[in-house]
Amino acid sequence: MIADLEDTSGYLDDIIVANDTLEGHISEIERLLGRIEEYGFHLKIEKSTFFMQQIKSMHDLRHPFDALLKKEVKWNWSEDCQKSFDKFKKLLQSDLLLTHYNPKLEMIVASDASQYGIGAVLLHRFPDGSIKAVCHVSRTLTSAEKNYSQGEKEVLALIFACTKFHCTIFGRHFTLHTDQKPLLGIFGSKKDVPVHTASRLQRWALVLLQYNFKIEFKSTESFGHADVLSRLIGQHSKPDEDYVIASMQLEADIRSLQAESVAALPVDHQIILHETKQDRTLQKVLQFLRSNWPSSTSNADLLQFFKRKDSFCEIDECVMFLDRIVIPATLREAVLRQLHVGHPGMKRMKSIARSYVYWPNIDCDIEDFVRKCFSCAIAAKAPVKSTLSSWPIPTEPWTRLHLDYAGPVRGKFYQVTIDACSKWPEIFATNNTTASTTVAKVRECISRFGCPHSIVTDNGTQFTSELFAKMCQEYGIEHVRTPAFHPQSNGQAERFIDTLKRALLKMREKNPDEALLTFLETFRYTPNASLPQNKSPAEALLGRKIRTKFDLMKRSRPQPEARFQATVVPAERESVCFDSHPKSATLGPSEAEDIGQPADSEADVQQDQLQTLPEIIDEAGPSHPRIPEEVRITRKRAAKITPPRKRRHLPSYFQYYELF
Repeated sequence: MIADLEDTSGYLDDIIVANDTLEGHISEIERLLGRIEEYGFHLKIEKSTFFMQQIKSMHDLRHPFDALLKKEVKWNWSEDCQKSFDKFKKLLQSDLLLTHYNPKLEMIVASDASQYGIGAVLLHRFPDGSIKAVCHVSRTLTSAEKNYSQGEKEVLALIFACTKFHCTIFGRHFTLHTDQKPLLGIFGSKKDVPVHTASRLQRWALVLLQYNFKIEFKSTESFGHADVLSRLIGQHSKPDEDYVIASMQLEADIRSLQAESVAALPVDHQIILHETKQDRTLQKVLQFLRSNWPSSTSNADLLQFFKRKDSFCEIDECVMFLDRIVIPATLREAVLRQLHVGHPGMKRMKSIARSYVYWPNIDCDIEDFVRKCFSCAIAAKAPVKSTLSSWPIPTEPWTRLHLDYAGPVRGKFYQVTIDACSKWPEIFATNNTTASTTVAKVRECISRFGCPHSIVTDNGTQFTSELFAKMCQEYGIEHVRTPAFHPQSNGQAERFIDTLKRALLKMREKNPDEALLTFLETFRYTPNASLPQNKSPAEALLGRKIRTKFDLMKRSRPQPEARFQATVVPAERESVCFDSHPKSATLGPSEAEDIGQPADSEADVQQDQLQTLPEIIDEAGPSHPRIPEEVRITRKRAAKITPPRKRRHLPSYFQYYELF
């Protein structure tokens, strides 16, 4: 429609007309209006922004006109109206410089207040020092605000300006301009708000604490641009949506508080007895219990009671269902709230109710009450979107590993590696989560236990990096990544991270490294219910139990290092003899179990003696060995075994040892 109009263009849902001269501008507007009429469109005059929102001091100029628009006001074109009208015509012919918002330029927020309204303007200061306006806003004062002092009106204008321009100034530094110098002592000081400041000003000062600004004083003569436009509506005397305050309905609020207080009282037996007497259905049930039940009933309220008539009885003028008291209809809502204290959920609420109370369809009422609970709905788990499929259980350990990072915890990150088969954890404390650190720790695990078939991770940058992919390719490892925003797919690692964090929290009094080692040691030898035969991760991975401090509680057994033991003999005995039936223990009581065992052949003995006998060197040299003091010898004569071959003499430094 406007494609061939040179000085007219469309911007979003607006039509913009611009020209260098006033005559050309008017001519272009006439062409545009003719084109709109040709296409059959209609315009609303109030939608036109022909300098309307860029006129300075409009809230002062429009005041006489707005007074004419109020209800029950007689039309009277006064001298003030004529003066304002003349000023409007003059302003429409002036140059009003506006610019587009640029967050890179210095921002200035100026505000001012008059007797009738408040206004503000957002400005940009350009590198050459020139200042241009970006946006003007203003509004009229309410009847209550007109009673404020001039200083309070000026502060109200500052609050109004910051609120209106919040989206453009929040999080950025800007300058506030005001023509009230006393405000610099309240908002310009880096100290706290003065104690003697009025309460209203203190509240407004708290609002301004969220902004990063410096406040400057400008004289009234150089502050004309702060009196900006406002669209004063005579029928609308309250502020706009930024300052709408909910009305207080005192009487309704008091009644509501009273009802809530009464509802919060616990339901006791006296209340149930009183309400039972007022309940028509329960009174009929009591009447039937005292006489006889009818053969049938068509009353819908009595039908549920009639079906279970053999289970009801009367105790203290109340209806009992077995050992549960029947609640009148007026108290059921209160009992449901009492049952739901702590938000136990549907099943637990039903379990509690089945021990104390009853009424027809109580289970349905409990379910409906829980579904309508706002707090339960917020904390409820998301419904399962599809049938969950578990990871296949590996048949061999160290086949599939699950990796993830925990932390930061106390300033450190923890790389967690879990074997899916044995549940064996490998945890490394790191200062960062980079790809190089991740690859280095994975290589360390591979150097201990070998290469896994596959590694499961999330989509963290350290796992999607080229360095990690190169490592997997080098070792022939399949890298499986979980779906985005679905950490449950790596539940093996996620669940273990939760266990790790809780354990470190419980051991927070320890050094982090010491706490980590303690956790790993304990977890690895603890039996795991998810493993076959409740094995520990160490048994599942290493094929044996690891020795722990608890093994010290068991009775010690001799270690099968050697089948023969050395006994010190006198120096004159130069030969080594063999006794097939030794009668005494040597080198302590722990070797007593070996006494009485038959000796091996001479060849075995000679071979063993060369491998097992220790060499004791004295200061004099190897030919004169020193006998340890802790060795205590009991020698008894025994039958000797004569070897069939020629006796082989050992070196001279064996002369003090005799083998049994």
